Amino acid sequence: MGRLILLCLLFVGCSVKNVKQIPDLDNSIPYILPSSVEEVMDQYLKSHEVKNVITFLRKVDDYYEIYIVDDSDFWTSKTKRKVYIKGQFYPLIFDYDYDFASNESATSVKSRLDDNAVDFPIRRNTIYHTYYQSFCVKFTKDGILNSNGSE
Repeated sequence: MGRLILLCLLFVGCSVKNVKQIPDLDNSIPYILPSSVEEVMDQYLKSHEVKNVITFLRKVDDYYEIYIVDDSDFWTSKTKRKVYIKGQFYPLIFDYDYDFASNESATSVKSRLDDNAVDFPIRRNTIYHTYYQSFCVKFTKDGILNSNGSE
């Protein structure tokens, strides 16, 4: 009987953990990377301890760069975009999120703009530099790797 209760608690605990890691997955926009990119990113995640995984994607000329960033929960809780890496979805942001997104709530921004009460600038994100020290994979749309990952 004790083993049955322990197994039930273990099962429920694992289920709660998965739900917590992927909030509101059904309302997310899933992004699927080429398998070669997914594999390199999965190997990095398996060999490094990254507490707050968020992925950062940008297009540079004729290739893409995707970064694995250990970042605060701000973006994790805000973005609806999720990238799939070997059985797990991770939050995804784009380079222009840093240029145009505000770290104020939408309600606050709307209120200030509607009331013409923009006495001070709308706050933008200022953490654009964090990805430069992060793990990066460069690749083409077809999955041809320009780099196998670098830090």
